[in-house]
Amino acid sequence: MSEYGALPTGFRRKRLDEIFSELCEYFKGTIGVDPSEHPQSFFAVIVQSFADQQEQLWEEVENVYYQLYPGSADGVNLDNDIQISGFMRKARKRSRYVLACTGDDGTLIPYGSLVKSTTQPERQLQASANQEISRENFWRIKVRPVLTDVSKVTEYTITLHQNIDSGSVGTVVQAYTKTISGCATYAAAYDAMKAAFVEAGEKIGLTITEEITDDMDDTGALVKLIVATGTKEDDSFYAELTSNVQVEQVTSNLSYETVEYGDISLPLGTITQIVTGVNGLTSVNNAVKYSPGRLAESDAEVRLRYAQSVAIRGSNTIDRICASLLADVDGCDYASGYENYTDKEDAEGRPPHSIEIVVRGGDDTEVAETIWNGKAPGIRPYGSHYAYITDSEGVRQYVQFSRIENCVLHLKVVLEVTKSELDNNYLEKIQSILTTAELTAGSNVKMQETLIPAILKGVNGINYIDMTGYLDDTGGKTVGVYKHGTIVVGLRQQPTITNDSIEVTVSE
Repeated sequence: MSEYGALPTGFRRKRLDEIFSELCEYFKGTIGVDPSEHPQSFFAVIVQSFADQQEQLWEEVENVYYQLYPGSADGVNLDNDIQISGFMRKARKRSRYVLACTGDDGTLIPYGSLVKSTTQPERQLQASANQEISRENFWRIKVRPVLTDVSKVTEYTITLHQNIDSGSVGTVVQAYTKTISGCATYAAAYDAMKAAFVEAGEKIGLTITEEITDDMDDTGALVKLIVATGTKEDDSFYAELTSNVQVEQVTSNLSYETVEYGDISLPLGTITQIVTGVNGLTSVNNAVKYSPGRLAESDAEVRLRYAQSVAIRGSNTIDRICASLLADVDGCDYASGYENYTDKEDAEGRPPHSIEIVVRGGDDTEVAETIWNGKAPGIRPYGSHYAYITDSEGVRQYVQFSRIENCVLHLKVVLEVTKSELDNNYLEKIQSILTTAELTAGSNVKMQETLIPAILKGVNGINYIDMTGYLDDTGGKTVGVYKHGTIVVGLRQQPTITNDSIEVTVSE
């Protein structure tokens, strides 16, 4: 058996001195001349040159050997290795921004049209698709009634509803429709229409104001516009209006991306300059938090993520989905899964033959796409949150999952102490210990095993601790009952401790 090449202990290549020695032995045995005896001779130089070429071949063979394994491969060879296991390097990605684009109703924003920031250095962004500033996708809309014939009573119909792609399951978004009749004057039509918008705003989340223009109505008064604005910067609404409702201006939230790749963060309100002139577009602004991009993963980053994502290559659907979420969805730092394989609803409310994936962080659509692509056919994804995605056949799919809910852990800490030995800053130390404690989502908090020992170890002068607690929602609206022992944490809850949720007293 050869002592070189691919061995059970790994790859061993021949060194230059070993190759030269073998060649010298060969020529000594065949032609009776040992080149090593006369190293300055022409023959020895030739043999040395051949040995050097063989040594380079051994180096190439060794390199090929190590390029077969993810732990040692580089570049495209590493990509080829990990693809065997269904794993891929994260490609570079542009940072995405939602820009509030203001202009005329029906203004087309073509793909690739440019805007830029006011920062130094300035950054250019391009429209990520052909999009439209439209009443069918508005964040803000300015309207007014039109009297087509002042001698006749005019009727107006408005329909408004909210466009939602993701959110909490069970959220009812009411559509609002109103027909306004009996309006013989502009003032009557305006007042009735404004009242309808105010009523709609209360139901679907619009703020209604008005704006005065320089135009005159039929009575000689200045024309006012009804301004309907979403209460959140990333809201989107749909308006269906009769032709006698004039749309003066629309602001739509449209998708842009940076021209450069990578995580390019720009302050809110700094993307305001239009580079590519578009008829009907008057202004742009970034009022919504951006989605960061990235550069292509380095070899070291790929190897680390590959090693951490062994479960992706497993046969268990839940493990594979959770591992994919953690590995591939930016911002997702927690994922766990549960399944109901029975023919009946389980104790957690999961339907028969369903899975529930609980996540924290990550874009709704990216989370939903990962779950959809990882689940088995015929299995329903279930949860308290939802997002719409488009599958490989171009069909719009509704995907449910659950989001981690942050819950406040309220604690009462009663201390028995030796006052002469008690740290002067004992309260600050206890608050620091408790607020930095590592509490895991979905895991019960055993105060006697984690929190109490940490305080005893970190604060001098404490002889005994009596600790009670209860878990509440983030708003703290519900007054719970303090109890000893273990605090039960739901599968979808993340317990957090704040300074305000800690009450410390010293027993005399």
